[in-house]
Amino acid sequence: MQGEESEKVGRNHGFRCAAACESGRSRHNGRMKRTRALTISLWGVALILVGVLIGVVVTAIGPVNALDRGWMALMVEARVDPMVAVGRFFDWLGGGWRATLLVPGIVVAALALLRRPWGIAFFASSALLSVILVQLLKSIFARARPEDMLVVSDFGSFPSGHAANAATVMVVLIVLLRNPVMTIIGVVWIIAMAWSRTYLGAHWLTDTIAGIAIGTGAALVMLGVFSAQLEKENDARHPATV
Repeated sequence: MQGEESEKVGRNHGFRCAAACESGRSRHNGRMKRTRALTISLWGVALILVGVLIGVVVTAIGPVNALDRGWMALMVEARVDPMVAVGRFFDWLGGGWRATLLVPGIVVAALALLRRPWGIAFFASSALLSVILVQLLKSIFARARPEDMLVVSDFGSFPSGHAANAATVMVVLIVLLRNPVMTIIGVVWIIAMAWSRTYLGAHWLTDTIAGIAIGTGAALVMLGVFSAQLEKENDARHPATV
């Protein structure tokens, strides 16, 4: 009888230890996830600050620096009709109602079909933050656009809204889809959009670099905010197999 009692006490003690260990691991994992989310958002803030710093430096140097002037001269000299047509396509797709309604609508519809409500929230908040930052910085820096423009654009050359929007959309898709092919497509698209803005003379090179930094930063900031929900959503779609 005494042996049975001792065995029962031992089992209960083992259960309590296992529960305590599991609770400790859960708290530790929770802290690690929160720390990781904060780190991601801070990287996003850092990229946004890089974009702002580029604007400060460019403004301090003068209206046009040697890098921007040299790159623009190279782009103007390299213009040929077929490539101009490609550039105009990027200009068309990345501006006006295509950028504000068509592309976001396609992304939201695709995520809805994939049953990714938190993905939609992540995308919408990232896009909104990116637009707010771009428009705010355009007003602050009020940089004049290049004179060799082949397209009509609104006021404010710095930063490039086309480049920022492309970066935000593609970073969000890369994060959500977790596909190497999507990563390659995203990187190529961002670079192509930035190139098209300088090729058409709509932006200086530094405008597009800052736009990419700000657009990427906006997506990373919101990724940190939604990381827990996105992880749960992804786990629900792809349950672990034992």
